[in-house]
Amino acid sequence: SDNHVTKVERKVTYSDYRSPQFTLTEPLKFLTSTENQDDLNVAKYLRANDVVEGNISNKIKISSEYSIAGYSTGDYHMEFSVTNSMGDTVKLPVTVNIYSALEESGLPEIILSNYLINTPVGECADIAAVIEQIEYHKDTFRRGADGNLYNGEFDAEGNPIMFDWSAIQIDTDVDWNTPGVYEVKITFDDEAANLSNFTRCYVVVY
Repeated sequence: SDNHVTKVERKVTYSDYRSPQFTLTEPLKFLTSTENQDDLNVAKYLRANDVVEGNISNKIKISSEYSIAGYSTGDYHMEFSVTNSMGDTVKLPVTVNIYSALEESGLPEIILSNYLINTPVGECADIAAVIEQIEYHKDTFRRGADGNLYNGEFDAEGNPIMFDWSAIQIDTDVDWNTPGVYEVKITFDDEAANLSNFTRCYVVVY
C-alpha cells in the first residue's frame, strides 16, 4: 500500500516450444484485376499460429522486395514472414499465380484439403492424402473414407467408379531430414482428353 515494488526475474524454458507455423486454406491463385495491385490481398488465405500467443495472423508481413502486377498473368515469387512477441521470425517463400478466367476455362481442378503441410524433421508426410477433390468433364470425384476418390456413380457390375490415380503426378524435392520450405506441384494429366492442370502446395519441414 506504500507503493514499494519488489521484482523477481525467472528464466523460463518451454519444453514443447516450436516456432510459429503458417497454414494455407486455399491456393495462392488470383484472377487478373484492373484494380491497383495494392488492393490484391495475397495473404487472405494465410494464417499463422504460435504455441505461446495463439493466432498471430495479424502479424503476417510481405517482403517489400517483391511485387505483383494484378493485371498481368503469370507466376510471382513472394515471401511472407511472421514474428511472435519473443522475436522468433519464420519466413515462407511462395509462388503466387495470377490467371485469367479464359486460361482456366474447361481445365480440370485439383482441390486440396490443405495447401501447406507442416511436418517435423525425419517424419514423412503423405502428400497425396491432401487431395480432397478432382473436378473435370463436369464430373466431381470426392475423397471417400478409404482414401480413394469417387464420383458417386457405379459401373455396369455395380462397383463404385473410382478415380484413376495414375493421372496424378506429384513433383517434389522434399528432403524430410532437412528443415526448410519446399514447393510441391500436383498435376492432373488426362492425355486422352488432352486436359492438364496443376496446383501448388507447400511442405514445411521444421
